[in-house]
Amino acid sequence: MIRPLSLKYEHLLDWLLHVNRGRQVKLGLQNMKDMQRLLGVKYTDKNFGAFHVAGTNGKGSVCWKLAKAMESIGLRVGL
Repeated sequence: MIRPLSLKYEHLLDWLLHVNRGRQVKLGLQNMKDMQRLLGVKYTDKNFGAFHVAGTNGKGSVCWKLAKAMESIGLRVGL
């Protein structure tokens, strides 16, 4: 398989557009639950505040707006 670092722009763009073709999307929160378990955080831990922002477009804008809203009420935020 050709690695992205060895590709020119046109080939990289084509690779990015086709990288997930034929693969099924894994829905659900199991990956997040597994990650939290590995980090030692209980999934239902009330002291662990987090947003999981997913989707194709707009994640950066949504995260920035959430961060600014939380900062405006005095919360510490990390992106």
